[in-house]
Amino acid sequence: MLRYHLVLLLGCLALPVLASAQQCTQQQLNTEFMTDPTVRQYVACASDGNLAGVNVDDSCVLTRFNAPCTDASCKVANILTREVLYETIIDSNELEKLSRSTVANDVARKSQLDWILHNSSFNMAKASWQQKLKNIFTPADSPLTNAAINNAQQKDAPRSHIVCNRSATLSDISCGLRGEGCS
Repeated sequence: MLRYHLVLLLGCLALPVLASAQQCTQQQLNTEFMTDPTVRQYVACASDGNLAGVNVDDSCVLTRFNAPCTDASCKVANILTREVLYETIIDSNELEKLSRSTVANDVARKSQLDWILHNSSFNMAKASWQQKLKNIFTPADSPLTNAAINNAQQKDAPRSHIVCNRSATLSDISCGLRGEGCS
Protein backbone atom coordinates (compact mmCIF):
# COMPACT_ATOMS: atom_id res chain seq x y z
CA MET A 1 0.00 0.00 0.00
CA LEU A 2 2.82 2.39 0.88
CA ARG A 3 4.53 1.64 -2.43
CA TYR A 4 1.27 2.48 -4.26
CA HIS A 5 1.04 5.86 -2.52
CA LEU A 6 4.69 6.67 -3.26
CA VAL A 7 4.22 5.82 -6.95
CA LEU A 8 1.05 7.92 -7.06
CA LEU A 9 2.80 10.84 -5.34
CA LEU A 10 5.83 10.66 -7.64
CA GLY A 11 3.53 10.48 -10.66
CA CYS A 12 1.74 13.63 -9.55
CA LEU A 13 5.02 15.44 -8.99
CA ALA A 14 6.16 14.56 -12.52
CA LEU A 15 3.11 16.07 -14.23
CA PRO A 16 4.27 19.71 -14.05
CA VAL A 17 7.67 18.69 -15.43
CA LEU A 18 6.08 16.92 -18.37
CA ALA A 19 3.72 19.81 -19.01
CA SER A 20 6.57 22.33 -19.15
CA ALA A 21 8.36 20.32 -21.85
CA GLN A 22 5.47 20.79 -24.28
CA GLN A 23 5.96 21.05 -28.02
CA CYS A 24 5.40 24.24 -29.97
CA THR A 25 2.48 24.22 -32.33
CA GLN A 26 2.95 24.73 -36.05
CA GLN A 27 0.95 27.95 -35.77
CA GLN A 28 3.14 29.35 -32.96
CA LEU A 29 6.31 28.58 -34.90
CA ASN A 30 4.96 29.87 -38.21
CA THR A 31 3.81 33.11 -36.58
CA GLU A 32 7.24 33.56 -34.99
CA PHE A 33 9.13 33.06 -38.25
CA MET A 34 6.78 35.03 -40.51
CA THR A 35 6.20 38.02 -38.24
CA ASP A 36 9.71 38.04 -36.68
CA PRO A 37 8.54 40.03 -33.62
CA THR A 38 12.04 40.45 -32.17
CA VAL A 39 13.72 41.28 -35.50
CA ARG A 40 15.95 38.21 -35.58
CA GLN A 41 16.11 38.55 -39.39
CA TYR A 42 14.84 35.04 -40.19
CA VAL A 43 14.14 36.21 -43.75
CA ALA A 44 17.90 36.52 -44.33
CA CYS A 45 18.00 32.71 -44.14
CA ALA A 46 16.03 32.47 -47.39
CA SER A 47 18.19 33.06 -50.45
CA ASP A 48 15.21 34.50 -52.33
CA GLY A 49 13.85 36.41 -49.29
CA ASN A 50 10.80 34.15 -49.06
CA LEU A 51 10.57 32.07 -45.87
CA ALA A 52 7.52 30.29 -47.29
CA GLY A 53 9.55 29.16 -50.31
CA VAL A 54 11.94 26.28 -50.92
CA ASN A 55 15.22 28.21 -50.68
CA VAL A 56 15.39 28.42 -46.87
CA ASP A 57 18.41 27.36 -44.83
CA ASP A 58 16.73 25.68 -41.85
CA SER A 59 20.02 25.62 -39.91
CA CYS A 60 20.27 29.39 -40.25
CA VAL A 61 16.72 29.85 -38.90
CA LEU A 62 17.48 27.43 -36.06
CA THR A 63 20.64 29.33 -35.11
CA ARG A 64 18.77 32.64 -35.01
CA PHE A 65 15.83 31.14 -33.07
CA ASN A 66 18.14 29.57 -30.45
CA ALA A 67 20.51 32.56 -30.24
CA PRO A 68 20.71 34.53 -26.98
CA CYS A 69 18.26 37.41 -26.83
CA THR A 70 18.44 40.49 -24.60
CA ASP A 71 15.19 42.06 -25.78
CA ALA A 72 12.55 42.71 -23.11
CA SER A 73 10.37 40.04 -24.76
CA CYS A 74 13.09 37.42 -24.16
CA LYS A 75 12.98 37.20 -20.39
CA VAL A 76 12.24 34.09 -18.35
CA ALA A 77 12.06 33.36 -14.64
CA ASN A 78 15.51 33.20 -13.15
CA ILE A 79 16.26 30.07 -11.15
CA LEU A 80 19.37 30.59 -9.04
CA THR A 81 21.50 27.96 -7.40
CA ARG A 82 22.76 28.42 -3.86
CA GLU A 83 26.25 29.03 -5.24
CA VAL A 84 25.07 31.79 -7.58
CA LEU A 85 23.16 33.38 -4.73
CA TYR A 86 26.35 33.50 -2.66
CA GLU A 87 28.63 34.56 -5.52
CA THR A 88 26.57 37.18 -7.37
CA ILE A 89 23.53 38.22 -5.35
CA ILE A 90 24.67 38.57 -1.74
CA ASP A 91 27.24 41.32 -1.32
CA SER A 92 30.15 39.86 0.70
CA ASN A 93 30.58 42.96 2.87
CA GLU A 94 26.88 43.03 3.74
CA LEU A 95 26.96 39.30 4.55
CA GLU A 96 30.04 39.80 6.72
CA LYS A 97 28.36 42.67 8.58
CA LEU A 98 25.27 40.53 9.20
CA SER A 99 27.28 37.51 10.32
CA ARG A 100 29.27 39.52 12.91
CA SER A 101 26.27 41.32 14.36
CA THR A 102 24.93 40.35 17.77
CA VAL A 103 21.84 42.58 17.59
CA ALA A 104 18.73 40.48 18.32
CA ASN A 105 17.06 41.35 15.01
CA ASP A 106 20.21 40.40 13.08
CA VAL A 107 20.44 37.08 14.93
CA ALA A 108 16.90 36.31 13.72
CA ARG A 109 17.85 37.35 10.18
CA LYS A 110 20.90 35.02 10.29
CA SER A 111 18.65 32.17 11.36
CA GLN A 112 16.33 32.88 8.41
CA LEU A 113 19.33 32.96 6.05
CA ASP A 114 20.51 29.57 7.33
CA TRP A 115 17.05 28.13 6.71
CA ILE A 116 16.76 29.63 3.22
CA LEU A 117 20.20 28.43 2.17
CA HIS A 118 19.23 24.83 2.84
CA ASN A 119 17.42 25.04 -0.51
CA SER A 120 19.43 24.15 -3.58
CA SER A 121 17.71 26.62 -5.92
CA PHE A 122 15.60 29.75 -5.80
CA ASN A 123 12.93 30.85 -8.27
CA MET A 124 13.61 34.57 -8.28
CA ALA A 125 10.50 35.30 -10.34
CA LYS A 126 8.38 34.39 -7.31
CA ALA A 127 7.64 37.41 -5.16
CA SER A 128 7.57 35.23 -2.04
CA TRP A 129 11.22 34.16 -2.52
CA GLN A 130 12.31 37.69 -3.20
CA GLN A 131 10.53 38.89 -0.08
CA LYS A 132 12.15 36.19 2.06
CA LEU A 133 15.56 37.34 0.91
CA LYS A 134 14.66 41.01 1.32
CA ASN A 135 13.53 40.32 4.88
CA ILE A 136 17.06 39.14 5.58
CA PHE A 137 18.86 41.75 3.48
CA THR A 138 16.81 44.86 4.14
CA PRO A 139 17.20 47.93 1.89
CA ALA A 140 18.58 50.03 4.73
CA ASP A 141 21.17 47.49 5.90
CA SER A 142 21.97 45.80 2.61
CA PRO A 143 21.38 48.12 -0.35
CA LEU A 144 23.68 46.22 -2.76
CA THR A 145 22.17 42.83 -2.04
CA ASN A 146 18.66 44.27 -2.11
CA ALA A 147 19.27 45.77 -5.57
CA ALA A 148 20.76 42.48 -6.79
CA ILE A 149 17.65 40.62 -5.62
CA ASN A 150 15.54 43.01 -7.72
CA ASN A 151 17.76 42.48 -10.77
CA ALA A 152 17.71 38.68 -10.42
CA GLN A 153 13.98 38.32 -11.12
CA GLN A 154 14.45 37.38 -14.74
CA LYS A 155 17.22 36.39 -17.10
CA ASP A 156 17.77 36.66 -20.82
CA ALA A 157 16.77 33.60 -22.83
CA PRO A 158 16.82 32.48 -26.45
CA ARG A 159 13.62 33.28 -28.33
CA SER A 160 12.97 29.53 -28.63
CA HIS A 161 12.63 29.34 -24.85
CA ILE A 162 9.94 32.01 -24.93
CA VAL A 163 7.95 30.37 -27.74
CA CYS A 164 8.62 26.69 -26.95
CA ASN A 165 9.87 26.60 -23.33
CA ARG A 166 13.03 24.87 -24.60
CA SER A 167 15.70 25.00 -27.30
CA ALA A 168 14.34 24.33 -30.76
CA THR A 169 15.39 21.58 -33.17
CA LEU A 170 15.55 21.36 -36.96
CA SER A 171 12.24 19.47 -36.80
CA ASP A 172 10.66 22.52 -35.18
CA ILE A 173 11.94 24.74 -37.99
CA SER A 174 10.60 22.39 -40.67
CA CYS A 175 7.27 22.24 -38.86
CA GLY A 176 7.02 26.01 -38.51
CA LEU A 177 8.00 26.87 -42.06
CA ARG A 178 6.46 24.03 -44.08
CA GLY A 179 4.16 22.14 -41.70
CA GLU A 180 6.41 19.06 -42.06
CA GLY A 181 7.27 16.73 -39.19
CA CYS A 182 4.88 18.35 -36.74
CA SER A 183 3.91 16.04 -33.92
